[in-house]
Amino acid sequence: MYKLYTVSMLTFRRFHECNDFLPVGVQGIWSIDNAHTDVQIDVIPDGHPEIVIPIRGQVSYEIGSTLFRATEPLVIGQIFSPARFWVGKNASIVCLKLYPHTLGHLVKNQSKDITNSCEFVKTCSDELALKLNAFYTHLNQENDVLLSLKALLISLAGSFNHELNPLLASDQKTKWHMVRHFTFDLKYRKTKYSSRYLEKLYACEIGLSPKQYLKVLRIKKASLLMAENDSRQIMDVAQTLGYYDLSHFYKDFKSLSFKSPRQFFQNQSAFHKNKSYIKQYDYS
Repeated sequence: MYKLYTVSMLTFRRFHECNDFLPVGVQGIWSIDNAHTDVQIDVIPDGHPEIVIPIRGQVSYEIGSTLFRATEPLVIGQIFSPARFWVGKNASIVCLKLYPHTLGHLVKNQSKDITNSCEFVKTCSDELALKLNAFYTHLNQENDVLLSLKALLISLAGSFNHELNPLLASDQKTKWHMVRHFTFDLKYRKTKYSSRYLEKLYACEIGLSPKQYLKVLRIKKASLLMAENDSRQIMDVAQTLGYYDLSHFYKDFKSLSFKSPRQFFQNQSAFHKNKSYIKQYDYS
């Protein structure tokens, strides 16, 4: 039986721990249930699109300079700019964190077209719209978010039953390795297609180029390393991730966050230090 384990008002859960009904395309879930106060959280991009399902109350996202109000379910594409979200007092929200290769199966346009943007259900695939409408119907009947969520996940399973392209591996550690070497290692280019064509194809499928994706993964990993050990030196973190020019690291970090690395590391919220949040990633 699937169960959410709540840490304060914030919950994270890896679905590999309850994979008896987990669709292959879903990486995990996070939720805020009945927030006891207004919440604002700066988001460090992680390379995963999300299905955002508002249950009750006010929920808004700011991506870049654009504000999106989650008045109905929406799909968030890849984020490649600073972002934050707000959850109003007494609000509840559930987000399904997806693997990147699933995005093209959920929206009517290409994944790259919703980078740094959101798509409301009415502009997503007809199949997804039907499943989410069924979720709300089930929720009203059962009055239980967990039971309704389980029904939604089971119904989503068929959407992701396809053979994965090895370049879009869903295993987090494999993906991290392959993205790191996609552009630079010739052994990943031994196909009849040019590397330029493969990178273009990758960008259409994922929403970001391999180089952009690597940048997102590096900066996300940096935030996790500092959340695990806030006494760790920024230079040490940068070098661990392959940055040998500290100014380059600062520039990349600031491009994906509203704060500089030092400001972020010195003022991390409980959200970023949440142990179950940190453990949801397997970047090696």
